[in-house]
Amino acid sequence: MAKYTVEVDKKKCISCATCASVCPENFQIDTDGKSKALHKQITDKELARNKSAAECCSGNAIRITDAVSGKKLI
Repeated sequence: MAKYTVEVDKKKCISCATCASVCPENFQIDTDGKSKALHKQITDKELARNKSAAECCSGNAIRITDAVSGKKLI
């Protein structure tokens, strides 16, 4: 069951592709050269890899929030 929401702010994305390198199962570079999340809802099992990708993001473009409480994790 999805517990977290993943969003990429395309305005902040600098197209470095680090997220896609760290977590290719959820991030890829779109046709506009910016990152996109393949799955906007993730589970506890997927959180660690997605969180690592967000922490490595040079543009601070990835947000992860708790889907229930709305609390921002990253």
